[in-house]
Amino acid sequence: RWRKRWFSLVHTGNLPGQYYLKYFTDRRCRKPKGQIDLDQCEQ
Repeated sequence: RWRKRWFSLVHTGNLPGQYYLKYFTDRRCRKPKGQIDLDQCEQ
């Protein structure tokens, strides 16, 4: 089942290319539902 989520791309460190993709239930929510570490991803 598909659910709508609000995503935010966050820079996590001093090195370029270190990001997390955090997702929330809606845009007003402060606590993330989860996060994806994009460190091992390629363009």
